[in-house]
Amino acid sequence: MIQSRDGFISDFYKNFHHLKETPVVLYGIGQFTRQIVEQVTDFQIMGLMDAKTTGQVVYGLKVLSEREAAAMARAVIIVSNLSVADVIYQRIEAFTKKEGIEVYYLNGLKPQKYDYAIAKNPYWEKNEKELREKILENEVISFDIFDTLLMRKCQRPEDIFRFVAYEMKEKGVKADFPLRRKEAEKICYRQLTKYFDFEQIYKVLCEEGVVLEHQLNAVMEKELEVEKRFTMPRKCVCELLEYARAQGKTVILTSDMYLLRDVLKELLWQNGICHYDELFLSCEIKKDKYWGSMWEHITALYPGRKVLHIGDNEISDEKTAREHGIETYRIAGADALLDMSGINRHIVPGESEGDCLLWGLFAAKAGNNPFGMSKTKGRLYISNMFELGYLFFAPLILNYLLWLAKTAKKQQVDTILFVARDGYLLEKLYRKIVEKKDLEAPKGIYYLSSRRAASVASMETEEDIWFIFDKLCSTASVTYEKVLEKGFGTQIDSDDKYLGSTLYETGKEELFRHTVKRYAKRIFENAQVERANYFKYLEKLPLGERLGFVNFVCRGVTQRCTSKLMKKRLKGFYFASEEDILDIYPHMEDIFCLYGENLSTHTSRLNLMAKYLFGETILSAPEGQLICFSQEGMPVYEERKESFAGIQQCHKGIQQYIDDVLKTVTDLWDWTFSNELADRMFGLFDLKNVILSKEVKECFSFDDYYGE
Repeated sequence: MIQSRDGFISDFYKNFHHLKETPVVLYGIGQFTRQIVEQVTDFQIMGLMDAKTTGQVVYGLKVLSEREAAAMARAVIIVSNLSVADVIYQRIEAFTKKEGIEVYYLNGLKPQKYDYAIAKNPYWEKNEKELREKILENEVISFDIFDTLLMRKCQRPEDIFRFVAYEMKEKGVKADFPLRRKEAEKICYRQLTKYFDFEQIYKVLCEEGVVLEHQLNAVMEKELEVEKRFTMPRKCVCELLEYARAQGKTVILTSDMYLLRDVLKELLWQNGICHYDELFLSCEIKKDKYWGSMWEHITALYPGRKVLHIGDNEISDEKTAREHGIETYRIAGADALLDMSGINRHIVPGESEGDCLLWGLFAAKAGNNPFGMSKTKGRLYISNMFELGYLFFAPLILNYLLWLAKTAKKQQVDTILFVARDGYLLEKLYRKIVEKKDLEAPKGIYYLSSRRAASVASMETEEDIWFIFDKLCSTASVTYEKVLEKGFGTQIDSDDKYLGSTLYETGKEELFRHTVKRYAKRIFENAQVERANYFKYLEKLPLGERLGFVNFVCRGVTQRCTSKLMKKRLKGFYFASEEDILDIYPHMEDIFCLYGENLSTHTSRLNLMAKYLFGETILSAPEGQLICFSQEGMPVYEERKESFAGIQQCHKGIQQYIDDVLKTVTDLWDWTFSNELADRMFGLFDLKNVILSKEVKECFSFDDYYGE
């Protein structure tokens, strides 16, 4: 739905109507604070807060100290981009808590509170060192297989059946196969034997008419193939198995499982588990762990020897084993870990095969180590940028790239311009997916451009000068000389009376009039030179006739200016567009957004928008901001202020996730993912349940080229 021009103020009233009679302070002195002060006249706004301007008067209100704010207000609203709102909250957290002052973000939400009951879970006392000591104390070490040594890259074990149905739908397998496949196990258990095997399950499916005779072998083979693709080792537990062997222990594997020996041995071997003394399967020896007969069998085989069993199930791996004199050490499976940590509370269950895969890959990484959250008492610790990219950013990006390929093709685009710097990684990943899966999709080009380069090169009228003031150089604290330098490539005169003045001191309207009068000729001469150089770059590109335009979150500036330069309409494909796009780019029929249109980075509750500056940082390139092009049509960059090494590691994590998806999934073109799930997964990195290392935090610096 398209937001109106007054959408921000409407959102403010909607989010804070309950504070109308409450004395409030606004934290921040930017343009949004100005809008609130000027247009929200029926609230009790007592003053402003800002770390740099305390004591000054801005927009007719005093910038208060903490002591003054505590005396005058009962609530503080942080008026900032949501990506940095939590950083601002940390500045005022102590005094607001002490004074009992409520704090809100612009989207109406309060800062997160962590559930400290999570840290009291006794499971976090378990650790690898303790388990190694247990192994030393015993003679026979038994390992459960699934969710202990091995795990699946999907949300639930039965999701394997969903992937079978999906991949076999062209062969006539019906959509209800997952449900009927699960029911077949129950029929086997009730009517045949509780020690049923894989072949018996499919015999029931055939008798029930779920799988036809001519389909039988193909569907059975497909399930085993999918099982192999989706199974991976739990590295820490596999290392414990090797440790037990190195200590001279007898190592046995035990499982209540329908898969036959040959299949399971191959599955174990595929995941590096090759060395063990015995393999006990319920479907083979007709004994099980759940009711205890397998434990009777094992204690009889190893009389007088101390046995330790390691597994994840509370009944079969712990309760009944102990009842038969076996020492146990229960570890949590990945899903149980994410439940205990509280992370699962923030995720909606997957509705499609794609969602099962997204969350499965997350769980496979975040919950692979059963002791991975012990030191942090249940909080997920992200030690490096690779992990950050793999776990949180990759699902959002994968969902977008598949949507992009399909949508651009539908719009009959022949060439997609992946605009620097956001398009640097996106173009690489797009090309990898298209080429690896042989998708029929438009070709992609990494396209050098920026708001600065395109806006100056396209500048021809006074209206264009006003556009720079109004839409780009609008940070209240920016100085006039920076506006001229950054926005127009022009230096201020040493005798200019506005030297050192800021936008909020003088007003952008007054500075615009002054600029036209004094600097217009120089501005247009520079623009003409930059435009000619820009065209020298464009001449080198293999551009098609119908162009697509890719960026992260769109305001429409670069697309508007590029379209003006090329004198042709471009179709823009974005993760989302910002709320003021209608004021910048008038042709909304050219704009396509996956996660939503006309959204606010200040009031939206969508994680993509609330944390979009983090996305802007990650979707970056080794080079700095593009300023313009040289006479030879070569790019001229601003010096990059921050190291690219951390961002590069994040890119590798995202690339690894894409590789894992491509290896796991046979056909991506028809796959669908939930926007809500991808967005929620992206937002998880900012939860109180997640800890980012100092190394990770230091990789994020938010720099606005047009601000100060």
